[in-house]
Amino acid sequence: MRSLKKTRRIQIIVLAFVSLATATGLIGYAMRDGINFFRSPSQVIAEPPSPSEVFRIGGLVAEGSIVRGQGEQVQFSVTDGGASIPVTFTGILPDLFEE
Repeated sequence: MRSLKKTRRIQIIVLAFVSLATATGLIGYAMRDGINFFRSPSQVIAEPPSPSEVFRIGGLVAEGSIVRGQGEQVQFSVTDGGASIPVTFTGILPDLFEE
């Protein structure tokens, strides 16, 4: 027969594990739509996204490709050394943006 302390300790460990697993599952479920992965231009060309898909493109701004439009609209090309993708961005450019 197990002692009361040992039984209580096992109950606390199991409860902590179940709570941790539940919290991890809930966080993952809540963030499923908010997670945007970076894709390289080569990946975008190989597997084009659906029109409604939101994603981030990672790479370098191609030299000489920046064209400023009206207002906050900027057009440029993003390259990863292998492929280049034209991008139209509307809004304030991020601090890391440079040619």
